[in-house]
Order: sequence, then structure tokens, then C-alpha cells
Amino acid sequence: MGVLWRSRGFLIFKTSIMTEHTGDNITIIGTISGTLLSVAVTIDHQDYLKTIVLAAVGAAVSFIVTVFLRWVWRKVFKQR
Repeated sequence: MGVLWRSRGFLIFKTSIMTEHTGDNITIIGTISGTLLSVAVTIDHQDYLKTIVLAAVGAAVSFIVTVFLRWVWRKVFKQR
């Protein structure tokens, strides 16, 4: 339940929220974080580097193709 009172001309409403902690949530969080950490440790550093390089190349190619197709599209419709 909330509490309402006046302080220095301002109305203040304060709620007290009680959260319920169960063992199931802790188990799920522990399982997910343990799985992610074990996968992250087994992946080689070269794989991380390769992924970063491929993502950068893919983004650059996507940008260049978009600019080129926009240029072609404008040329085609400008002639009509």
C-alpha cells in the first residue's frame, strides 16, 4: 500500500513493494550465466577477431551496395 504526505509544499507518494525471492529464479540465473561463461571461455580468441572483421566487412559491403542501388534507382527514374 502507498503512503501520501506533504513535504515542503510537495505531495509525496511512497510505495513499498515487496519482492518475493524464490530458489527457482536463482537456479535459472545461475544456469544461464554458467552456460554463457563456459561457452565464452571455450571459444578461441581468433574466432572473436574473425567475427569482428567479418561483421565490419559485411556492414561496409551493405552500405556500399545500398548507396550504389540508390544511385541506380535515381538514374533509372530520372530518365523517364
